[in-house]
Amino acid sequence: MKLAVTVSGRAGMRMKDAAQRKSGEWGVPFVDRSAHDSIEHLTRHYADAFLVLGGRGWRLQNATADFGFSPGMAQVRVKRINFDQPKDDVMIRLADLNAGDVVVDATVGLAVDALVCARVVGPQGRVIGIEGSLPIWALVSEGLGGKPRFENSCAIELLFGEATARLAEMPPAS
Repeated sequence: MKLAVTVSGRAGMRMKDAAQRKSGEWGVPFVDRSAHDSIEHLTRHYADAFLVLGGRGWRLQNATADFGFSPGMAQVRVKRINFDQPKDDVMIRLADLNAGDVVVDATVGLAVDALVCARVVGPQGRVIGIEGSLPIWALVSEGLGGKPRFENSCAIELLFGEATARLAEMPPAS
């Protein structure tokens, strides 16, 4: 899939500059967009999908879909944890997660499980998320960076790359 970065049709210069910086960081081209250029038009001529910076933050868009980061079901699961029911969450119970633990989510995706783990391990714990899809990694990285963490959670460290390669880079017995 050919990916590019652009801005919403009504973006100002500051937003355009920010999008151009991110396109350089991510190693994908920036496509300048005028107010009358639709995403459908851009996907016909420049790329299959776009990471688009606009008033709602970063969105992943193509000719037929528009998707943005949201903590989604993590909010519901964290709310249960906050009511002293962490072991009601199947993942937490099966992994026997506790405050201070270190967790590696090797398929972080939209970070729902990572957000829940970050709340359970708390500020003294650590959650490392690995994502192999550049558009998903970029969207989630920007989404997590632009939203406050759940109370009593650690930050999630997001890494881009293939999980087995990233795991091999970690120290022995980690």
